[in-house]
Amino acid sequence: MPIAQNKLQENIAEYILYVWQMQDLLRSVSLDVDVLYQKLGLTDANDPNREERNWLKNLAERIES
Repeated sequence: MPIAQNKLQENIAEYILYVWQMQDLLRSVSLDVDVLYQKLGLTDANDPNREERNWLKNLAERIES
């Protein structure tokens, strides 16, 4: 389960703060999730959580639109 879903179920305030922080982080890399993962040293081969990456891509798309 992605971190965001877990936070949403447990504590809405933490979820809102998490989304806000992730939006800021995505904006710092021009909404490019691949650049973010590259800076973190993660690639498709060693991605520990594919769902989290998909959630971030979806968030980036929503910010962009």
